[in-house]
Amino acid sequence: MNLPNQVAETGRRHRFRQMALVVGERVVAIALALLLLRSSFAHLGNPYYFLSTVYSYQLTGIEPGKWVAIVLPFLQLIVGICLLLRWWPIESYLLAIFLFLGFTTVQVIAWYNGLEIACGCFGTSGGLQVGRQTVTLATSAAAASLLGLMLSLIYRHWKRTLLGWESLP
Repeated sequence: MNLPNQVAETGRRHRFRQMALVVGERVVAIALALLLLRSSFAHLGNPYYFLSTVYSYQLTGIEPGKWVAIVLPFLQLIVGICLLLRWWPIESYLLAIFLFLGFTTVQVIAWYNGLEIACGCFGTSGGLQVGRQTVTLATSAAAASLLGLMLSLIYRHWKRTLLGWESLP
């Protein structure tokens, strides 16, 4: 194989890897966005049920619980939209990681305390009890968020390297 063919083959492999990276990141982003949007719409559609779910975890008082029930669905909505539309992907993935780790933490605390309560993840339609299944779902979503963050960072690095933008932040 001569040099021009080797260069062309290397270019094709590089484009294939880049395309696989972009597709992988988009699949992760869409899956996480759909999860966050479904949860957000369920909470916004029935805010009093979500407020009672927040209180059932027994981790906050009355006022902080109200603020959690007010802010959390909108935060989920914003992060879901940003992931779906690829707006600020790194920041969106970081927020998703913190959200899902927070969900994991409060569910583990409730499970440890022996509370037999509904997860509240998807409103009244998702009658999942806090337990192994819900903790696994939240942990898996946090891991998927971390994967999406890593893919997004790799893609950003490749893009800057290929376009000669190494000096930009």
